[in-house]
Amino acid sequence: MIFAYVNEKKVHIDDVEKGTMGIDILTRLKVKACKGHYRQYWKYVDGKPNLPRGYENETEWHNAWKRCIQDEYVEVICGEHNEHRAAIKTEKCVIEPILGAADYDVIKERIDFYNKLTKKRVIFIVNAYKSVAKNRIDFKRKNADKKYLIVNWKYKREWACDVSGYNNTNVFLDISKDKDLLLRIWKHDGLLYGDMTTKTKFYNIYLKKYCKREGSLLEFLNGFKNLDYNDYM
Repeated sequence: MIFAYVNEKKVHIDDVEKGTMGIDILTRLKVKACKGHYRQYWKYVDGKPNLPRGYENETEWHNAWKRCIQDEYVEVICGEHNEHRAAIKTEKCVIEPILGAADYDVIKERIDFYNKLTKKRVIFIVNAYKSVAKNRIDFKRKNADKKYLIVNWKYKREWACDVSGYNNTNVFLDISKDKDLLLRIWKHDGLLYGDMTTKTKFYNIYLKKYCKREGSLLEFLNGFKNLDYNDYM
């Protein structure tokens, strides 16, 4: 997490001293500011808690997607009863990076919730570093005159494949921390299709307008290059 409540005010990790105590915005559990040379984040005081279904302990990979975005659009509490915390919520869409496994019914509920609340598209970004490193994912052209790919994903995230076929969602696989690549996937008639794109293009379409400052693209891309692959294997 990069935000917590300090004295009931939403505060960015960059704006506090190391060791500052706060409260997690979603769970209301105690957190502490951990600030090293490479990593800055709010850490739960009593270790990993039992988070609400569909939420996971966040990593630097999660933060890499959020760090350049203006505070008001990041970790936004949504709903009349504070049902969900959107990783990124803009006028254009809701963006949710997800690292681990998830239950289909939980993801479907979140899609329905955000669609009803915002009338906007929900975009999921799935970390596929391990799948690529273990050669569990490959893709090839359907035929020479088609731009889309046929994706073969061994031990795939079933929920991600299923919701990728919805009209109100997009699913992107983050397939490399070092290369400027994303793979958009969608399920149709039992097959998984894909279209290769880049983080740069994603940034320009969905994030650039909401960044804290001009020229944040390089900072955004470097946030991934500085990750340790071992954390995601």
